[in-house]
Amino acid sequence: MMRRAVDYYRWVFLAASSLVIACMPWLWLAERFGWSQRPIHLVQTFLAVPIAGVASALFLWASRGEAGSRGLRAWAWVVFVTAFLWVAFVAYVLWFADFSWMNQR
Repeated sequence: MMRRAVDYYRWVFLAASSLVIACMPWLWLAERFGWSQRPIHLVQTFLAVPIAGVASALFLWASRGEAGSRGLRAWAWVVFVTAFLWVAFVAYVLWFADFSWMNQR
């Protein structure tokens, strides 16, 4: 049972972190060709990064004490730390940013 959970968490965290990385050239193409960047930012910020962070934390928790996959666990730590730093930054900006400039006439 636990092995299946580890495999599932591994798959989700790798898929979500791959989506985060895939959004980078997608954003570059959107800037280059004048496409809307809003869906890219929404997918990356509010979907892929939090899912990657939670899935990497679950993978690290479920695979503790397992032999092997040291490189994958190191990558999971990188994803975990950067994802939660990003979520903390977004929360800080949304909480403390001054949006009064949007009400100018």
